[in-house]
Amino acid sequence: HEAEAVGRLTHPRIAAIYDFIETEHIACIVMELVNGKSLAHHLQEVSQYGFKDTWEIIRQILDGLAYTHGQGVTHRDLKPGNILINDDGRIKITDFGVARIESSSNITQIGDIVGTPYYMAPEQFAGQESTLLTDLYQVGVICYELLTGQKPFVGTNLDLMRKVVNE
Repeated sequence: HEAEAVGRLTHPRIAAIYDFIETEHIACIVMELVNGKSLAHHLQEVSQYGFKDTWEIIRQILDGLAYTHGQGVTHRDLKPGNILINDDGRIKITDFGVARIESSSNITQIGDIVGTPYYMAPEQFAGQESTLLTDLYQVGVICYELLTGQKPFVGTNLDLMRKVVNE
């Protein structure tokens, strides 16, 4: 599914997928080498970012999302672990494994819950259809975490669901 979603995307903010190999026992994706670390790793080293650095990261993520959305692809699982930062500071969005592609049949159905709980939008917790706004909500959560050094909502999955849906 990821190879289908990203294979057609060519943009400086999207990690390119070059090939997909599947056998009876394993499936592999051959993707672009990104010299750097994930934003999650950076957050372990620098727990809080200033406005200028946060804006530069968010601007690049939004640049990549504008392109993917224009191509009919909704990521649905944006989180620091899926944002790679090259050694020179350039962002690459990765892991389109649960992406929604407008022009294809969905692997997930309405009622399925996909995503990473700390970054999930209210509609994801409710099992409703994800939209482009789902990705923007997730970018907002990443922005909050960069600026404050904390996730906006914490707790068990049930606690997170209650807080996100009700606040």
